[in-house]
Amino acid sequence: MEGRGTIAAFFWLGIGTLFPWNAFITESDYFLRRFAGSPFENTFESAFGLGYNGANLVSLVLLLFVKQFFSDRHLIVIPLLTTGMVFALTAWISLIQVHSSLLFFAMTITGVCLAGVMSAPIVSAVCALAAQRSKSASSAIFIGQAFAGVVTSIVSLITVKSSPMQSNFCNNSSTWFVNTTHNSNLLADYEIDWGAFVYFAVAFLVSISCILVYVFLPGKTPITEGLGDEYSIMEEHPSLFAHPSSRSSTIIAGDYEPLLEVPDIVNSLNATRESDLGAEEYNGRHFNRLPPQESWDISTVYQVWRITYYPVTAALTVYLVTLSIFPSMTAFTESTHRCEPGSGRFVNDLFVPFLFLLFNSSDLIGRVCQGVYQPFRCKSLLRLALLRCIFIPLFWFCQVKDSQLNVLFDHDAFPIMFTALCGFTNGFIGSGAMVLAARLVPSAHRDLASTLSVLALTLGLTLGCIASYGSVYIVVGS
Repeated sequence: MEGRGTIAAFFWLGIGTLFPWNAFITESDYFLRRFAGSPFENTFESAFGLGYNGANLVSLVLLLFVKQFFSDRHLIVIPLLTTGMVFALTAWISLIQVHSSLLFFAMTITGVCLAGVMSAPIVSAVCALAAQRSKSASSAIFIGQAFAGVVTSIVSLITVKSSPMQSNFCNNSSTWFVNTTHNSNLLADYEIDWGAFVYFAVAFLVSISCILVYVFLPGKTPITEGLGDEYSIMEEHPSLFAHPSSRSSTIIAGDYEPLLEVPDIVNSLNATRESDLGAEEYNGRHFNRLPPQESWDISTVYQVWRITYYPVTAALTVYLVTLSIFPSMTAFTESTHRCEPGSGRFVNDLFVPFLFLLFNSSDLIGRVCQGVYQPFRCKSLLRLALLRCIFIPLFWFCQVKDSQLNVLFDHDAFPIMFTALCGFTNGFIGSGAMVLAARLVPSAHRDLASTLSVLALTLGLTLGCIASYGSVYIVVGS
């Protein structure tokens, strides 16, 4: 059983793994004002998502071939330090006037892509480190990731609330760009956004603090635990899988040959919770082809994928659906009472920051609930992930800025309810699939299973960002 200090450390590292992504997409108010009147006004969220996750995906694919040549220290400390520098530069940019929207976009998207490249080794190494320890350590990471979204949303909401609402908020005439050819001058004719500066400075401090947490992480040497869960049955009950000719109590992974169908064993231990497992998830013909030690060759990668493809596909589907609508559609969702006479700030400039906070809070609750109780396994998780596709048209027909569609859900309760449900299912199903995938294989191969899961997650995020352009086009028409 992991100590509280170790769980807390993985929780904080989880915050650090997803903080860069949340930091860029959540500060939509700042970027919306800086891109107002530019060609990037309606698509910057999709561009950030595609840049970050596309770079992350390429980095992860490369990581599959080179990860074994680097230590955890290299894969965690150096990328975190680089990410910290990205936020330091982003904070500095918030202090200067940039006269060209294209130049500002180029500087910002470069930082976004660099953070995406650095995220891949951080997430892969931290998740693999936790997967070799315990389910609670893995759950702590996913809860920490969701908490990162909550923190960034709270900081964003506070920075918006602490400043007065812009006088031209309702006429959408604000623009921060003057398209001239002269050079940008530091602070010249420019009202500094101190809220954005503090926001990105906090992101810098979070990255640096994660380095310190990793350096002082208790017992970095992987711990092979007894594992009191059904995912490690083949390790808990080796006698049930011993090769008939073997008389030794020491079982090598490559020698597993089930004497009893694994689903029967699982059902005998817990018939209710494991009734939907099916032979494909635990069939020995894939499990016993795994080498006894960690291996990253094509054959082993294929066998691990065959064992984990249900939860891995579920993770991909969950995040593809989510990124199709969040944050690209959420950032432009409006209250039906926007700019009405006598309306308060909640239905005006605070509505979108509130939706971001609601989504991330619901996501956090979903991940916490998954860590406490997860009644769904393998095929059921994939079915639930596919059912989430219904959220896409639901958000299309809410009140969206410049929408060309008929608004079917013309009350603020609808986007609030849809956002809460989308966030909760994102956390509950997504993190459940990620945790399950790592527990389906022997401890020697959890590093690879974890990396495949992260790869599927990132592919889902990238495809979702591409799909978000389609969502914006369908709703707004541009």
